[in-house]
Amino acid sequence: MWHHICVTWKSTKGTWQLYLDGQLRNNGTGLKENYQVPANGTVVIGQDQDKVGGGFETGDGFGPGEVTEVNLWSRVLSASDIEEQYANCHITKVGLMHWWEQFKDGVTGVKVVEP
Repeated sequence: MWHHICVTWKSTKGTWQLYLDGQLRNNGTGLKENYQVPANGTVVIGQDQDKVGGGFETGDGFGPGEVTEVNLWSRVLSASDIEEQYANCHITKVGLMHWWEQFKDGVTGVKVVEP
Protein backbone atom coordinates (compact mmCIF):
# COMPACT_ATOMS: atom_id res chain seq x y z
CA MET A 1 0.00 0.00 0.00
CA TRP A 2 1.40 3.40 -1.03
CA HIS A 3 1.29 6.52 1.14
CA HIS A 4 1.97 10.16 0.38
CA ILE A 5 4.07 11.86 3.06
CA CYS A 6 4.93 15.55 3.10
CA VAL A 7 6.90 17.40 5.77
CA THR A 8 7.12 21.19 5.78
CA TRP A 9 9.53 23.35 7.80
CA LYS A 10 10.14 27.08 8.05
CA SER A 11 13.26 28.36 9.75
CA THR A 12 11.81 31.61 11.11
CA LYS A 13 10.01 30.01 14.07
CA GLY A 14 10.99 26.41 13.40
CA THR A 15 7.41 25.73 12.31
CA TRP A 16 6.85 22.22 10.95
CA GLN A 17 3.92 20.19 9.67
CA LEU A 18 3.51 16.50 8.86
CA TYR A 19 0.95 15.46 6.24
CA LEU A 20 -0.05 11.86 5.55
CA ASP A 21 -2.12 11.13 2.46
CA GLY A 22 -2.98 14.82 2.02
CA GLN A 23 -4.15 15.38 5.61
CA LEU A 24 -2.34 17.30 8.36
CA ARG A 25 -1.43 14.77 11.07
CA ASN A 26 0.94 16.72 13.34
CA ASN A 27 2.64 20.09 13.66
CA GLY A 28 4.71 22.24 15.98
CA THR A 29 7.24 25.03 16.39
CA GLY A 30 10.81 25.40 17.65
CA LEU A 31 12.45 22.86 15.30
CA LYS A 32 15.87 24.25 14.29
CA GLU A 33 14.57 27.80 14.74
CA ASN A 34 16.48 30.36 12.60
CA TYR A 35 18.67 27.57 11.17
CA GLN A 36 20.00 27.89 7.63
CA VAL A 37 20.50 24.68 5.65
CA PRO A 38 24.04 24.75 4.21
CA ALA A 39 24.62 24.38 0.47
CA ASN A 40 26.07 21.26 -1.18
CA GLY A 41 24.82 18.85 1.44
CA THR A 42 23.71 15.25 1.20
CA VAL A 43 20.15 14.01 1.60
CA VAL A 44 19.75 10.70 3.42
CA ILE A 45 16.38 8.99 2.93
CA GLY A 46 15.22 5.86 4.68
CA GLN A 47 18.30 5.38 6.85
CA ASP A 48 19.48 6.62 10.23
CA GLN A 49 23.04 7.92 10.25
CA ASP A 50 25.08 7.84 13.46
CA LYS A 51 27.44 10.54 12.15
CA VAL A 52 27.27 12.95 9.21
CA GLY A 53 27.61 10.94 6.01
CA GLY A 54 28.09 7.57 7.68
CA GLY A 55 27.60 5.24 10.60
CA PHE A 56 24.79 3.43 8.81
CA GLU A 57 23.50 0.18 10.27
CA THR A 58 21.27 -2.25 8.38
CA GLY A 59 18.83 -2.56 11.29
CA ASP A 60 18.25 1.21 11.34
CA GLY A 61 17.02 1.39 7.74
CA PHE A 62 13.54 1.90 6.39
CA GLY A 63 11.92 -1.20 5.15
CA PRO A 64 11.04 -3.42 3.79
CA GLY A 65 9.48 -0.91 1.45
CA GLU A 66 9.97 1.40 -1.47
CA VAL A 67 10.41 5.16 -1.83
CA THR A 68 9.52 7.18 -4.91
CA GLU A 69 8.90 10.75 -6.05
CA VAL A 70 11.06 12.54 -3.48
CA ASN A 71 11.04 16.29 -4.13
CA LEU A 72 12.39 19.34 -2.25
CA TRP A 73 11.08 22.90 -2.41
CA SER A 74 12.62 26.19 -1.29
CA ARG A 75 9.29 27.25 0.18
CA VAL A 76 6.64 25.81 2.46
CA LEU A 77 3.91 24.21 0.37
CA SER A 78 0.34 25.18 1.18
CA ALA A 79 -2.16 22.64 2.47
CA SER A 80 -3.98 22.85 -0.88
CA ASP A 81 -0.71 22.17 -2.81
CA ILE A 82 -0.12 19.08 -0.68
CA GLU A 83 -3.71 17.86 -0.99
CA GLU A 84 -3.55 18.29 -4.80
CA GLN A 85 -0.29 16.33 -5.01
CA TYR A 86 -1.84 13.51 -3.04
CA ALA A 87 -5.10 13.52 -5.03
CA ASN A 88 -3.68 13.58 -8.56
CA CYS A 89 0.14 13.49 -8.40
CA HIS A 90 0.33 17.10 -9.63
CA ILE A 91 3.78 18.38 -8.63
CA THR A 92 3.78 22.16 -8.24
CA LYS A 93 6.89 23.63 -9.87
CA VAL A 94 7.00 26.94 -7.95
CA GLY A 95 10.06 26.79 -5.70
CA LEU A 96 10.95 23.23 -6.73
CA MET A 97 14.69 22.88 -6.01
CA HIS A 98 15.44 19.18 -6.41
CA TRP A 99 13.11 16.64 -7.98
CA TRP A 100 12.83 12.88 -8.27
CA GLU A 101 14.71 12.49 -11.58
CA GLN A 102 17.71 14.30 -10.04
CA PHE A 103 17.55 12.19 -6.89
CA LYS A 104 17.55 8.97 -8.92
CA ASP A 105 20.72 10.03 -10.73
CA GLY A 106 22.57 10.42 -7.43
CA VAL A 107 21.27 7.35 -5.58
CA THR A 108 23.92 5.12 -4.00
CA GLY A 109 23.72 2.03 -1.85
CA VAL A 110 20.26 0.91 -2.97
CA LYS A 111 18.66 -1.00 -5.76
CA VAL A 112 16.79 1.26 -8.18
CA VAL A 113 13.80 -0.46 -9.81
CA GLU A 114 11.98 1.21 -12.68
CA PRO A 115 8.87 0.05 -14.53
